[in-house]
Amino acid sequence: MKEKKLTMKEMVCYGIGDITANLYLKFIALFTIVFFTDVLGISATVAGLIFMGSRVFDGLNDIAIGYISDKSAKYKKWILWGSIATAISFVIMFTNFHFPVQGQIIFALAAYCFWTLMYTCYAIPFNAFASTMTHDTNERTLLNSIRFAIVAVPTLICSIATPYLQSGMESGNAYGTVAAVFAVIATICTLICVANVVERAKAPEAKEKTNLKDYAKVVFGNKQLLILSGAFFCKTLGSYIYDGSMSYFFTYCLNSSELMGIILGISAPISAIAALMVVPIARKTGKKAILIGCGLLFAASSVIRFFFSNNYAVVAVTCWIGMFTQSALLPIFFTMVADTTDYGKWKTGKNVRAINYGFYTFSQKMGMAFSGTIVGALLDVVGYVANQEQTASTILGIKAIYCLLPAAICLGMSILGVFWKLNEGTMKQIVSELNEREKETANA
Repeated sequence: MKEKKLTMKEMVCYGIGDITANLYLKFIALFTIVFFTDVLGISATVAGLIFMGSRVFDGLNDIAIGYISDKSAKYKKWILWGSIATAISFVIMFTNFHFPVQGQIIFALAAYCFWTLMYTCYAIPFNAFASTMTHDTNERTLLNSIRFAIVAVPTLICSIATPYLQSGMESGNAYGTVAAVFAVIATICTLICVANVVERAKAPEAKEKTNLKDYAKVVFGNKQLLILSGAFFCKTLGSYIYDGSMSYFFTYCLNSSELMGIILGISAPISAIAALMVVPIARKTGKKAILIGCGLLFAASSVIRFFFSNNYAVVAVTCWIGMFTQSALLPIFFTMVADTTDYGKWKTGKNVRAINYGFYTFSQKMGMAFSGTIVGALLDVVGYVANQEQTASTILGIKAIYCLLPAAICLGMSILGVFWKLNEGTMKQIVSELNEREKETANA
């Protein structure tokens, strides 16, 4: 039977559901290290280690939750209840209980680990759900394009919250208030999604499920998944170092947190435009060319910003170029990982969706983990002292962390993209063969 095409309503509602994840992730990328150092009073290095430890824990959860949710094959329930638990733990994480310094460290680590576990219960099934909505690679590109155009909304919301957070820095109470508001918005978005999306492709059936012994063979035998995961690790590492050092750059190098809010606010429509432009461009150039080109453009704009960091216009324009490229990459990556799922099934006969996404997002979480450690350690190396005027050498160091380091990492992403082999023609052939196999199985 021919697969029914996705409706625009479903695509939009799925995108609204992803506001949940991106609202949390954008807030955490921009403000977690700052919250730990400037509100909880934790040193930058220790804050970075907390960030890394919780993200390593999170990455291992991705694999476990992917395996469990594949066995249950009930993605919607995971998405719904996982999002509610995520909302509660998010508010706890950004509440300042004014413990002594050692207590703040223990609290920060425990709260962050708890949040990552709850978030994983929502995010892995949500990402896997996209691959069950359609097999068509062009529909997947369109679905993810609309999805990531809509998730530009969290950037806009964060831009509005930025000045308020800066004004409440000393007590830290502003963070808990904003976290509560964000949690409510995120939960509403999840409810809208779950009520309006439909699974078309089949989730794994009992006879198709993979045991833990076979898992390594399925994943490590999928070379394209490994290449894509490596590229996504670089993309995540670069963008999280960029986001994590952004507040320090604008606060201490430019003395203008207001400019940061303005740039983030204007970045939201730019991000939406970038995500929507991916579809027509990908049809002409292919996804591989977009991945490589965006990495090169991001690196070039970041280097220019470093050398002209005192020019507000150059800073703004290069930030917007960076946001454009990062937003264009997201639908490409998530379409590619759906393609690797079909490729893996074609190659091994194993219908593993959430497990594939679990490994893929494990690489993302490792990028997040190392980003926090790198930012925290390098801030201490360059002599950063919280809530004080910084020295000239410290300011230069912050500029390098914010501009040059992400540029180099994104160049690595582009290099890995060269080895991607699942072009549009190849995917059409793979999907056609999978459909033939399903017909033969049904007629047997």
